[in-house]
Amino acid sequence: MYQFAVILFLIIPALYAYRILFKKRIRFHNVSDLYISGLRKELAALKNVRQNNFIEHLFHLKHLLYHFTIILALIMILTGFIPAAFFGMHLSGIFLLIHVLTAPFFCVAIALLILLYANQHTFTEEDKNKGSLILYSKISFWVFAFFSIPAILSIAFSLFPIFGSEGLENLFLLHQISVLFLSLSLLVHSCCLIISTVKIHSSEIL
Repeated sequence: MYQFAVILFLIIPALYAYRILFKKRIRFHNVSDLYISGLRKELAALKNVRQNNFIEHLFHLKHLLYHFTIILALIMILTGFIPAAFFGMHLSGIFLLIHVLTAPFFCVAIALLILLYANQHTFTEEDKNKGSLILYSKISFWVFAFFSIPAILSIAFSLFPIFGSEGLENLFLLHQISVLFLSLSLLVHSCCLIISTVKIHSSEIL
């Protein structure tokens, strides 16, 4: 059942997102090049910032946190959904080990990310004039923020011996459902961000 849910809510939307990017002539190497160049730019800027300029340090650290969170999210999604989507089995073995080791860093990263980026994702009257891309990006951000709470708390509560076997099953079910919607919202947000970033990058070249 969960294998079907993963295919329906994640694999099919991912293929649809790929189709949209393909139509806009955006390829994987374009996305990876933008990510790597952005990461290098932030690292170089952080090195060149004067030691007494605390605000600039925070600005570049904020962007580095975003790049770091993307890597963690990919690890969590791949290790969490590959066994379910392709093998129809529960998380176990090397996938479980990587998933569990990455989870604490991912939880801290998304908590900081939501806190630092919440202000620029507030809804304004100008969003209607800016187009659907900005609006979808903001909606997906808050959907991601909303479902990250039950996704984290459900698995955290399962570590304490206060629930019976039925309670643990319900917690794992809540975790699975929350992670599905969290991943779907992350996919939408990433797609919007990629399209807007490529547009800006193309206009700079032109």
